[in-house]
Amino acid sequence: MLYHISEESNIEVFVPRKAEAWPDLPPVVWAMDEKHLINYLFPRECPRIIYSNSQKVSEADREKFFSQTVANTIVVVEKGWLERMMQARNIQILLRG
Repeated sequence: MLYHISEESNIEVFVPRKAEAWPDLPPVVWAMDEKHLINYLFPRECPRIIYSNSQKVSEADREKFFSQTVANTIVVVEKGWLERMMQARNIQILLRG
């Protein structure tokens, strides 16, 4: 499955757009798979760090970052963004095709 995330609740048709950050690309509709979905569940400008536990994580880092949680993925955001994040309403729209 592919997902498109938006704070706009009235999208009926996905219209490809030019991506300012990648001017060489043709107009596109951005979509992501479930593995990368967490990266987009935040307001667009929100600075964040996302890290996950895996076999590649050293024992020292596992102890430092994951010893006090059962979570496999941790998201860190600045405290100043908490109120805005609480107000955000992300809409998950399943793309079929």
